[in-house]
Amino acid sequence: ALKKMTVANLVANAGGGKVLQVVSGVDNTQRSATSSNYSHGYTTAVATLTPSATSSKILVIASTDIYKSAGTMNVSIFRDNSTNLATQRFFTHDGDNASTNFCGVFLDSPNTTSEINYRIKWTISSGTGYIGYGGNLSSTVAIEIGA
Repeated sequence: ALKKMTVANLVANAGGGKVLQVVSGVDNTQRSATSSNYSHGYTTAVATLTPSATSSKILVIASTDIYKSAGTMNVSIFRDNSTNLATQRFFTHDGDNASTNFCGVFLDSPNTTSEINYRIKWTISSGTGYIGYGGNLSSTVAIEIGA
């Protein structure tokens, strides 16, 4: 028998892949680092969430304007300040004074129901590396997807 189409019936009978929550963090402060170590320098554009189930997937989208004065710059999405999820290497042939936009996307499987923080972190091999360059917005979005 067909059931009346209501939001409750639609949600109750839908399969996996439901969006369970969306959180974001933004920061419009230019930040710099002069270290090749990811633990030095990170944005406050932190997306914090507590997954509903250990089987949930978290789609993380992070974006910021970056600039480097020299060397090689690596920009990455981190979970809980210690797990490097996705690194993008940024450099130019001459090695000096270059800017671009970082946009990273990663589907994480954290296997936890404890609070998680996602953020942008970066390193620079020499010179200075900036995120949120020019005071432009840095953003991290975390979307929990049910299994």
